[in-house]
Amino acid sequence: MNYFNNYDNPNLIDSNTKNFITNNLKSCHNTRVSYYSYILNCSILFTFILVVSVTLYYLSYYKRSKEEINEKMQKDQEYVLEKIKYYKEVNKKDKSMITELPTAPSNVPVFNLPPL
Repeated sequence: MNYFNNYDNPNLIDSNTKNFITNNLKSCHNTRVSYYSYILNCSILFTFILVVSVTLYYLSYYKRSKEEINEKMQKDQEYVLEKIKYYKEVNKKDKSMITELPTAPSNVPVFNLPPL
């Protein structure tokens, strides 16, 4: 049998003191969480600013001059024109054949195959 209920249990501290300590601990916890979130937010902001500034510095420092840009554009245009010429020549050779089947080279000897 249970002779004691919750109200009859002995307490070493008063309920008002218990409530005060509990509220004080909750307040300390909330303060600590706010400090941690502030520190975390500041560190994330600092990291973001650092990454953006390093990226912008890199882009501005290694920026190509107008001469380099024009030279690259000219090389690209020459490459495209060479490819166009090459494919036009290949298409001319292929159009000369009626069946467009590949032919055997003339300098390769043809050997007699063994009888079946």
